[in-house]
Amino acid sequence: MADLAKPSRTVRTKVLECVKACKCLVCDAEAGPRRGLCARHYQMYRQEFLSMSKKRRAEFEMTQIKRGKILSPHQICDIKRESPFTA
Repeated sequence: MADLAKPSRTVRTKVLECVKACKCLVCDAEAGPRRGLCARHYQMYRQEFLSMSKKRRAEFEMTQIKRGKILSPHQICDIKRESPFTA
């Protein structure tokens, strides 16, 4: 279900800029391949995520994606992938 979630229109531009610049969506530090977050913020996200019941995890993840705090799984690849067919 998180694969279908996208950032809201108000934060979409910031998310795209951060991903293309390889910056963390939260703090502008260098981001690794972990859903658009630096190691520190990814660890914080995972701790929060794993502390919740399985029912609440999906809702939490969708909310964070819509707020532009994390990327949906594999979204970083979709954004960074250069199409050979675009001008």
